[in-house]
Amino acid sequence: VSLKDGGETKKMSKRAGNVILLEDLVDEFGIDVVRWFFSDKALTTHMEFDTALAREQSEKNPVYYVQYAHARIESIKRNTTDVPKDDTHILDTFSAPSARNLAYLITEFPEIVLGVADTYHVHALPTYAYRLATAFSAFYHDVRILDEGMCHAGARSLAEAAGETIKQTLALLGISAPERM
Repeated sequence: VSLKDGGETKKMSKRAGNVILLEDLVDEFGIDVVRWFFSDKALTTHMEFDTALAREQSEKNPVYYVQYAHARIESIKRNTTDVPKDDTHILDTFSAPSARNLAYLITEFPEIVLGVADTYHVHALPTYAYRLATAFSAFYHDVRILDEGMCHAGARSLAEAAGETIKQTLALLGISAPERM
């Protein structure tokens, strides 16, 4: 593991006495960020811990991006609870390619989990979570869940399914899925 700080890569060396403990990283960046960054790479690859990226609280930071997608879905659920439902058939939701893509990614979840259990390639989980959050963002951009005072029930259901899948993926990684950010 090497540490990238301010654009400069610092190599760790016990002999030279420049070692940073995992405990120190957790104290500085939080357990969620550290778990994500350390599980994001295959064990057979070199890891570079980018401190600037770890500090970032924007879509640039992958753990923040995925957690924000979950928080947005929770917000949608809260804000559409008492809104009248548009009972348009759920298949109408899938007229948007982004909706079909999101649904497809949700159905991949059991296969991803079985693959990780079989191969121990844990890095597939954060990769999947990021792809799912990206697909949800595209869906959210393309499909109106709340429109003209009505909640599109099919779109809300798909968003809920995405939120539950993101939450389960993060739980497998030991990362929190905040409801508000």
